This record gives sequence, C-alpha cells and structure tokens, in this order.
Amino acid sequence: MTQKIDLIGKTKEPPKISQAEFESLIEKAVYAPLHFPKAVSLCFCRKCGSHGEITKEYVEDLKPLIKTELEINFNDAKELRMHYFVTNHCEICYREDIPLYVEIKKIDFNV
Repeated sequence: MTQKIDLIGKTKEPPKISQAEFESLIEKAVYAPLHFPKAVSLCFCRKCGSHGEITKEYVEDLKPLIKTELEINFNDAKELRMHYFVTNHCEICYREDIPLYVEIKKIDFNV
C-alpha cells in the first residue's frame, strides 16, 4: 500500500506561532467578509496559525470535538458567522500522538 510519505516525501513541520501572533491573526481575519459562498465561519490552528473559511458540513465534523461550553444554534448560519473555531493542530501540523480538540469563540463585533 502506498503511503503519503512515498508520494510526497517527508515534509517539514511548520513553526509554532506565538500567542501574540495568533491573537493578531485572529483580529485581522475574523472581521473580514467571507469569500467562499458556502462558508459559515472560520477555523484557526493554534499551533501553526493556518486558517480558513469552513462550511456547515465541516462544522458538523468539528461539533463532537468541541471542548468549549457555549450555547449556539449550529443550524443557524448567521449565528455561526458570529463565532470562530480554534483547533490545537491541523492537517498541516498534524501529529497522531496528540488528540484533536476544538474550541468555539464568540466574535466581538462591537470592537
């Protein structure tokens, strides 16, 4: 069976970003309009800083992993847009030995 490493080789793990860089990244991205027509929110990786727009289907995949206690209607796209998701690692900096956890945060649009 062909493994991913056989096809693309070993890739270098991206560097970990600082808390200040992560907060700056979120501040710049969460207030920008979404571009992808099916996007309902944003997801950020706390480890490497990669981020992107996510669909309702992706949110459904994240729901069982959410560790944050927050009352939210996951069926309401407008309410989802008022929140963003944060993971402890992503597809880019993925490590099998670290379980994935997800937080959901409310965007303060009064800023």
